[in-house]
Amino acid sequence: MIAALRRTALAVGLLALTAAHAAPLKYSCDLLDQHGSQAYGRALNAAGKTAGWNAGAARWSRRGKRADLPGAIPGQTSDAHGINDAGRVVGYSGIYGFPGLPTVWDGDVPTTLPLLPGGTDGQATTLNNTGMIAGTSTFDGGKVMHAVVWDGGAPRDLGALGDSTSQAQHPSYVTDMNQAGEMVGFSDADDEGHRHAVHWGADRKIIDLGTLPGGTESSASAINDAGTIVGASGSGGPSQRSRPVVWVDRVIRGLAVQPGQTTGSASAINASGQIVGANGDEGAVDGAEFKFVGTALLWPHADHAPIDLNAITEPCKGKRKAFIAERLVWTTGINAKGVILAEFQGLASYRLWYFQPALLTPMP
Repeated sequence: MIAALRRTALAVGLLALTAAHAAPLKYSCDLLDQHGSQAYGRALNAAGKTAGWNAGAARWSRRGKRADLPGAIPGQTSDAHGINDAGRVVGYSGIYGFPGLPTVWDGDVPTTLPLLPGGTDGQATTLNNTGMIAGTSTFDGGKVMHAVVWDGGAPRDLGALGDSTSQAQHPSYVTDMNQAGEMVGFSDADDEGHRHAVHWGADRKIIDLGTLPGGTESSASAINDAGTIVGASGSGGPSQRSRPVVWVDRVIRGLAVQPGQTTGSASAINASGQIVGANGDEGAVDGAEFKFVGTALLWPHADHAPIDLNAITEPCKGKRKAFIAERLVWTTGINAKGVILAEFQGLASYRLWYFQPALLTPMP
């Protein structure tokens, strides 16, 4: 079943990629509605609807209208991490500084999901169109966090890297799931806390995806329906320099980086094989106590050099202020239509900056 889905996804992707390169890439930019100075888009569905955070969990329509999502208990805060094509949203409900609970929103109604035995907190991070939800849960009194999957009932512990003894002490996390139910994320690989990207297939066995040669850490951010995975791999430590990577058939290789850049990550990949991510530069604005946190990038294909999305995107519409400086600084999603969920950072004064989700739509 998974092999058939991969073949279909690959064929569709190749056709879409050929069409995408018939003309130069160009995008329009629409900022999503928000209140306050900070909002973050975290997930994007096929229709261009998004989910994320704006002083709590939020869902945005294709036209950018925001709907705030309540916590599972009145007065609680919340955050949204995933949205499927039916508009179902997952995330967590909790209180800042205290454990939270995995939560799913059907419309505006939140429902918490069960935890592993002995668990005290967790969150739901992703879901697909079949109803499967994945995320994390603590267990054994809340001492360790493991990746879990909910498939119509109680959570299933997806385990962690290590031997039978160390697995219980190593945390693991799910970051994304495709329509076949394959999942990716990361897990501590040793007792020193080095994290490796991991993959769970239909058998739910955890597979270590490894690192680039010479690297000690990696993480997987997304998987498409063809089974291609993207993320980052680096050296670890306080001065870690990671670079964007792709796994094809679970074999890792680095993606090209911009001239002069040595760090970055890939955050999402669509059915066409288009990849989005960001580099990790901190571009300072002259005279300001301010730095951009990165630059949003697009790889038209894994074999291509990255393109600065700021260079091929029209000025964003829906600005609430006149900004001294502005940039698209990272990305969190790209759907089958090539619509990109990015983050806009604007400098309103020398001490005040805004973060706002933006939808980038391919132009004819």
